[in-house]
Amino acid sequence: MINVCIQKTIFRSNKNRKRISWLRKTEYLTFDDSQKKANFQSESNKTIIETSGEMYRDVSKQIDVINTQFETVKEEVVNHPSKPGVTTVNVKYVLPDKQTWIYPSIFVAFDTDISKCGYKPENIPLEKLEDAELRGLQDLDKEGGQYLAFFVPTDETMNQRKNVPVSNENEDGNDTFTYLNDREFWWKLKPKTDLEKSDNYFFIDREDGIFYNEFQARINLNKRLNREKSVNIGNLKLYLKHRELNEVEKKEMQTRITLLEEGNDEENDSQSEENDDDEPIDQAKVIEDIFSTSSAESD
Repeated sequence: MINVCIQKTIFRSNKNRKRISWLRKTEYLTFDDSQKKANFQSESNKTIIETSGEMYRDVSKQIDVINTQFETVKEEVVNHPSKPGVTTVNVKYVLPDKQTWIYPSIFVAFDTDISKCGYKPENIPLEKLEDAELRGLQDLDKEGGQYLAFFVPTDETMNQRKNVPVSNENEDGNDTFTYLNDREFWWKLKPKTDLEKSDNYFFIDREDGIFYNEFQARINLNKRLNREKSVNIGNLKLYLKHRELNEVEKKEMQTRITLLEEGNDEENDSQSEENDDDEPIDQAKVIEDIFSTSSAESD
């Protein structure tokens, strides 16, 4: 009988010692404790603000701090500051990419893996994905039926493009490149505005350094389902030909390079603000410039 009582007591104590995440002990919050916590937090914030204000109170101190950073960068760093045994192998400078800065870039986010099959039974190889095209189309039977079609190059087109030098892509040519429609997407544009200070960049690693370029906007793509289509255009083809740049395109490219070389001076910022007030940014033009509709036909 004694053994049974001992076992029951041990069993009960074990259950009482169990910790359950959604069951906590009662905690009483008094006015004094909360007031002390608030006062401590405000004093710590006040100290940080006052300290930072003393460091950069006048312009001369700000210039001294900036010049100090330039001198610090010149010092050669061999060992990693926090990982012992890790040493420097190669040093590359991070610079803006003037080769690609003339072309506007957009970050495209797909909701599905585009390498998986669309209308075709096999998956799309990586080399074709790198040469794929997005083009804007419109469903005339539906109101607001603008969408983007994802075109994949044919095998013949891949062989043709291997024989075309990169320097001749902006010149007139007789070759016609054929692309097949793989799937369609609804798109939602998120343009870059002055209110959004978080700029997005992409980097290119080359032998002479690491170069970066800026994304002008972000587009989220959602797959267009079959029930949302009035006509099945799975056999739609896109035909592309190289051409020379017109004067408007050349001027826009030169403007982008000029803004990059001049930097974000106060005069440029004030001029851009005045232009924004006079002429608001046309979000549809951003899509039109990059995803311009091309000649396409359905078999």
